[in-house]
Amino acid sequence: MSANSLVIKQWLKPVVVAMTILAVGLIVGILVSTIPTAETQPAAIVTENEDSLQRSIDADAARYTAMAEYYAAKNESIQRGIDADAARYTAMGAFYAAKEETSVQRGIDADAARYTAMAEYYAAKKK
Repeated sequence: MSANSLVIKQWLKPVVVAMTILAVGLIVGILVSTIPTAETQPAAIVTENEDSLQRSIDADAARYTAMAEYYAAKNESIQRGIDADAARYTAMGAFYAAKEETSVQRGIDADAARYTAMAEYYAAKKK
């Protein structure tokens, strides 16, 4: 067996090509990750951006505080409406319950009188 066999020649060339591609890819990756970006700004601009960011944060805080107060007040008015509706329907229920109670009781008394009279009639007829 010689060192210049056909199998070695077939495998050596693709392995070298693959290793070369991986090495180039590794070098390019390292260069891309270590090169500073062009978006680096001077310190004066960063300070100006920090002031702008703080003003933006303060404006958002004021906006959301005002929205919270608005919705809290709106929620209170909604709750007052719900309480008023509950009182209204409770009063209506009491009114109609009292009205129905007297008419229902009169109906029960009329039915009792009717069935008592029918029982007496049929009892007398049976004798």
